[in-house]
Amino acid sequence: PRELMVSSGFDAAVTDPLGSLELTPPMFGYMTSRLMQFKKVVLFLEGGYDPVAVSQSVIECVRALLGEPTDCIPDISRDRLFHCVLAKFVNTHKTYWRCVQLPDYCRDVKST
Repeated sequence: PRELMVSSGFDAAVTDPLGSLELTPPMFGYMTSRLMQFKKVVLFLEGGYDPVAVSQSVIECVRALLGEPTDCIPDISRDRLFHCVLAKFVNTHKTYWRCVQLPDYCRDVKST
């Protein structure tokens, strides 16, 4: 696809009372920067229950949309849970999106 619309819920933020994924605002910015390979990226704000975390995360996402460098480049090379989730995502979507491929650093991880 040349365009990507993302429902940006920030309830996965570390301080959100309902989420449990513990993502930091810079991580949301990093994930947004990874989407910039598409010609057009549109983010829709749809969730998050900690106003401070939402506002900081939105700022990081807008910085990424503007092409500014992100503050967080996580070391995910040894995170087995991340690799399993990523492998499941790729296996589900690669039939429909040929551009979705597993990165080299986690090709040996099996999604279960």
